Amino acid sequence: PATINQGDSTTLTWSSTNSTSCSASWTNSTATSGTQVVSPVANTDYTVTCTGAGGSDDATATVTVRPLPTATLSINPSIINSGESATLTWSSTNTTDCSASWTLSTAIFGSQSISPTSSGDYSITCNGAGGSISKLVSLVVLPVGGSGVSSAPIIVPPQSTENPQGGFRVTASQLPVSSSLPLVKLKFSVGSDINRIAISNYPDFNNANIELYQPEINWSLLNNNKFQKVYVKFYNKSGQSSEIIVGDIILDDIIESNSVQGTDIVSKIINEKTEIFNQANPETYFINNGTDSTLKLGSGERAAAISSYKEAYGIAPKTAANWIDVLNIANGRWPITVIKTVEARAYTNFKLVYGRNADMKNSTDVNALKMMGYGVRSTAARNLSAEKNAAQTFIKTFGFSPSIARHWNVIRAIAYSGLIK
Repeated sequence: PATINQGDSTTLTWSSTNSTSCSASWTNSTATSGTQVVSPVANTDYTVTCTGAGGSDDATATVTVRPLPTATLSINPSIINSGESATLTWSSTNTTDCSASWTLSTAIFGSQSISPTSSGDYSITCNGAGGSISKLVSLVVLPVGGSGVSSAPIIVPPQSTENPQGGFRVTASQLPVSSSLPLVKLKFSVGSDINRIAISNYPDFNNANIELYQPEINWSLLNNNKFQKVYVKFYNKSGQSSEIIVGDIILDDIIESNSVQGTDIVSKIINEKTEIFNQANPETYFINNGTDSTLKLGSGERAAAISSYKEAYGIAPKTAANWIDVLNIANGRWPITVIKTVEARAYTNFKLVYGRNADMKNSTDVNALKMMGYGVRSTAARNLSAEKNAAQTFIKTFGFSPSIARHWNVIRAIAYSGLIK
């Protein structure tokens, strides 16, 4: 055809009479007739010159190339709490219109604010003379209390001798040191219908995340002050929240009465953090020497744990708090510091690998997300066959071979999370 889409081909055909040869820049043939397949990237004039005893003559044909459309679609933020808004922004080139179910606009660029109540995918299709192109993004909506739920009762966490205020008590997990914030262990006592929790050092829950409920959570305090407060809200399976429960903390009393000298993994991590942090070169020390809890990994896996941390957080571990996260990752534990962009990317990768959205109420799904996002190590014995199969799944899913830490984090999740593709 005389008109093609960019990337397609067309066939040029020439013939002549009373000629002995023909020549053109777009073919090596000198025959007086023939064909040639061409794939121009832009509108192009093709000329052939044929020569005979009576002279020469030229003929020209024009191929019109319709440029392929391009499009981008982004969402910001990619993780929100229910009731909050996110903005979808799109742009395109070589298009005449764009359409999506979430906007009435057909413009080739623009933005749209949305406030969904559940997680989902958002796609847009843009059309042009050269064809159509579609783009997709995912939004994670974390449930919070109140909105649209009238049948579920307000949660009042039960009181007990351990929880006289009705919610939680505090025990020491870490002695405060000058180089880092003190870490305490929060122990909760709630009803069986509780499945999520929000914790903050601020009464307005500034920058708080809503997470899966656990009966014990290690928590970093705001500073080393003697008197502090921790604020907690519980959420039931209907998404409704409790009142704000306030825990008063007298730091010195906790330290004196509950100093941790045990051999449990939390205590080990706290002690090992200090051990590493006090070295002249903490990274080299950790990789070459390891710690009591990470000797089983070997130097290569310890180096990989640091690489996973750097990939997730964008920095090298420098503070004591940073090293707590590295040690948690190396010991198969979820890191304390949460990065929303990392978790959003893990959520997207999870869907690409398993063909479904992650169930945030399923601990196995959530653990797979933590492995994909932060490189959390498996506590199971290494299985090279499983890793090989996982690498093949990665290549088949993403279309390229793994090359950086976060690629291998996805492979690790496929191999060891316990989920079946």
